[in-house]
Amino acid sequence: MREQPVTAPEVGKWMAETVQDKRRLENLLGLEPTTKLTVDDVKAMIAGLRDITLSLALADPAIKAAAYAELGVTVTYHREGRALVESRPQPSDVADVRVGGGT
Repeated sequence: MREQPVTAPEVGKWMAETVQDKRRLENLLGLEPTTKLTVDDVKAMIAGLRDITLSLALADPAIKAAAYAELGVTVTYHREGRALVESRPQPSDVADVRVGGGT
């Protein structure tokens, strides 16, 4: 018996892109976000993150740091092996400008 191709990562990626597009358009139209994800939606999106996580583990640390900063994500590594991940995404309609210029 042949194994079926694993499609969950592709479905998760597609769902994440679709939700992002919908929220962006709602924001442009001045509408309150209406997207409510189901348990299955979240599971599919998380499955799609597995491949991304594996790829990020192999990426250049400087490139990862820049990407995390752009996404508003900070990762703090602790000596005992724990990692604290915090997400503070910047709303798309707010400029990230500080005294001395933008970041």
